[in-house]
Amino acid sequence: MSNQALLLIDLTQSQVDTASAVRARSLLGLPVDWEALLTTTDQHGMSALMLRGLRRIAPDQIPATLPQLVTLQLGRTMAMTRELTQALASLADAGIPAITFKGPTLAVSVYGDLGLRPFGDLDILVRPDDFEAALALLSEAGYRPQRPFPWECHLVHGERGTCLDLHAALSHDGIPYGLDFDQLEARAARIELDDIAVACPDAEDLLLLLCVHLAKDMWDVRSGFAPNVRLIKLADIAELVRRREPDWDLVLERAQTLRVLRILRFALGVVRQVYPVTLPAGVVRSLKDTPLPRSFPGRPNDYLFGGAKPFSGVEELLFQLRIRDRLRDRVALIFTPTSLDEHSLSLPPRLRFLHYLTRPLRMAGRYGRQLLRR
Repeated sequence: MSNQALLLIDLTQSQVDTASAVRARSLLGLPVDWEALLTTTDQHGMSALMLRGLRRIAPDQIPATLPQLVTLQLGRTMAMTRELTQALASLADAGIPAITFKGPTLAVSVYGDLGLRPFGDLDILVRPDDFEAALALLSEAGYRPQRPFPWECHLVHGERGTCLDLHAALSHDGIPYGLDFDQLEARAARIELDDIAVACPDAEDLLLLLCVHLAKDMWDVRSGFAPNVRLIKLADIAELVRRREPDWDLVLERAQTLRVLRILRFALGVVRQVYPVTLPAGVVRSLKDTPLPRSFPGRPNDYLFGGAKPFSGVEELLFQLRIRDRLRDRVALIFTPTSLDEHSLSLPPRLRFLHYLTRPLRMAGRYGRQLLRR
């Protein structure tokens, strides 16, 4: 890992241990390309955390542009938080229950400070039966649908340009994560945003959700859909474990129920290679018994800062199979149509059984073509 990457990791930890502090001071004693470092820091969503780290370790070396950037980010964060609370209030007035995750609630619940965790869009989850009504209400408020899918719709405000993702599910049914709105709402936490109490996932559900998203992001890098995984995604998990101290018995129980034990172990393993996260011994033993996908050779550095080798067609399929906990989920990956299949090929109701025939053909065509190209 380069000195720049090490410096970025050391300075953005919430609790800098002695070894990291010593290494950071040593690296700051060498010539630092601050323009390149700050560009990388901003790309990874870590500017505010970098400023906090420098204030603690080397306040005399803070570049003048860094506080200015963080101030601008805070202004955007506050404006988007107001947009979120207005949207949630409108939904509540219409009798539509909603839960928000990531964005402002992640910043407050995990970092304890709205200004430490920037975000580019807002996420709201509603019941599937309320999805169309919520979409219509947000459209009346000035949001324009951009990428509609059966499980979510990306919207952009016509005047202010604010991005908002309205979800009927936390992922499409091709991703093994079965948590629904009613489960999430029953154990949701409440936090204050702009003097309004909003519902968000509790620590245990949020940890699983972040792990699922990290696994998906790493898959996106290997598949060529994204250039790298943002370091802030790893920091979110590390900070949640340190600050929120989740109930690990509940985490493991829910992970098993939701069929994401392999994803949990995979994501925590990645995070612990970068940040010094301590897990209870019993949790480590439990996760050791969970098989890991073998399609991710290499170091986290490759996924964070470039250099990850692309999947071959076979590797991608094997990862998709091995990340699933149950045999039936692996079989379903090949043979069971998803909402994405139905969205890609619209058929009248009497012909929808044909999706069970086209799904294996689509899978063979997708991975077979990749294998032939490589």
